[in-house]
Amino acid sequence: MDILSKFKKTVGNAVRSKNARMQICMMGARGVGKTSVLTSMFHDLNAVNSNSNLFLTTMEDEQSKLDMTAGIILKKHEELLEMFDGAAKGKSVPSGGISGDMEERSYYFQFGVKGKAARIDLVIKDFPGEYLKDHPDDVRGFIANSSAIVIAIDTPHLMEENGRFNEVKNRVSLVTEFIKGEFAQLEDDKLVLFVPLKCEKYQLEGRMEEVREAVERSYGELLDFFSGSGIKAHIAAAITPIFTVGEVAFSDFKRDDAGEVKVLSAGLPARAEYVYTKAGAQYHPQYCEQPLCYLLAFITKLYQRTKSSDSGGFFSKLAAIFRLFPDDPELLLEIGKFSRKRVRDKDGYKILIGAHLM
Repeated sequence: MDILSKFKKTVGNAVRSKNARMQICMMGARGVGKTSVLTSMFHDLNAVNSNSNLFLTTMEDEQSKLDMTAGIILKKHEELLEMFDGAAKGKSVPSGGISGDMEERSYYFQFGVKGKAARIDLVIKDFPGEYLKDHPDDVRGFIANSSAIVIAIDTPHLMEENGRFNEVKNRVSLVTEFIKGEFAQLEDDKLVLFVPLKCEKYQLEGRMEEVREAVERSYGELLDFFSGSGIKAHIAAAITPIFTVGEVAFSDFKRDDAGEVKVLSAGLPARAEYVYTKAGAQYHPQYCEQPLCYLLAFITKLYQRTKSSDSGGFFSKLAAIFRLFPDDPELLLEIGKFSRKRVRDKDGYKILIGAHLM
């Protein structure tokens, strides 16, 4: 069965539903690899979830009423597979990375127990860093109803050249100030995941703890804010690295004849260069499912804390999800199984704040 037929069989003809809804707000620079992560999460969920009965599928876009997510995921999957045509150890990857655009993009998924109808809609909205500055109200409105905020980090720009390009690429100050402003009067529990992407080089070199330390330093101001007495009780935060493509690793930034990094007028390197890490390298991402594992662990704990209470605010916005659990104990059981697959305390993973909330 070719990949297109297999994909269509997997996706089916999902339709808009009145299911319970969870939202994830993603923030990160263009081309950092967010679409690749979602593609891998979708395609690999059943493989990493072989001991559970959860399934994930795409569904129709709220605006177009078309399954746009399926098309985006399929196209990206084909691009990722084609990236490995002619792979040889040390050979440069032709694309030199993955491009992106400056528009926000929404992805629509559903999940539930295999053999049954989907019960929960998962809406993931990707806001490029520039969007926080140019369209702040759009981001605020989505965050207010989101269970989790994912901060996608371009790891080579974080780590290389002593972090020289980290600020201009990852917009650390902008992200920090935006979230501090949004969470200043926080009364609802929120999950914040710092997700370094394109980490393969540092995994191969045994430097994932250095990546973790660099994330903590870079976002130190935000983490200090989370630790403040007025907000600490409501925040769960973790570092959850992802090896976005697998057997491809960052090599260097493009350099001029003098050996200096070629820099664009915007202050970014002209190009990030990647190479295959082995002969016959293949598309082999790792840990792409982990943000979903952490989200479901967070939601399950939130349910356990609030099931006997009559909480308002954000809790009431999740009431539809909470009502599912007593009605469908199998769903709660399978979510529990999946959330226990969380990676902890290795490969740069660390729960920073609010372990009791996860």
